[in-house]
Amino acid sequence: MPCRESNIATLIPDNYYHVYNRGIDSCTILKEDRHYRIFIEKYSHYLSLFVNTYAYCLLGNHFHFLIQVKSDDEIRRAAKVKYPTKSIDDVSFFFK
Repeated sequence: MPCRESNIATLIPDNYYHVYNRGIDSCTILKEDRHYRIFIEKYSHYLSLFVNTYAYCLLGNHFHFLIQVKSDDEIRRAAKVKYPTKSIDDVSFFFK
């Protein structure tokens, strides 16, 4: 189901956020030990370039993260290291 634009929050660089979510009707989203590991691996892979993570808590039916959005300059520097063959003039490169 697509998101309505009114449900999309803009995260501001250098600000801190408490990000959380839970399963529908509190259903279990992380059923096995390996699911926790996979969740953290995917989180790190996709978000470590954009945010600093200060704390997190994974529970069977929900999760919490305390993050700080990195500045555009930090993201550009990290992107040049992670993607040296790409031309990164704008952070929007990652959202296409």
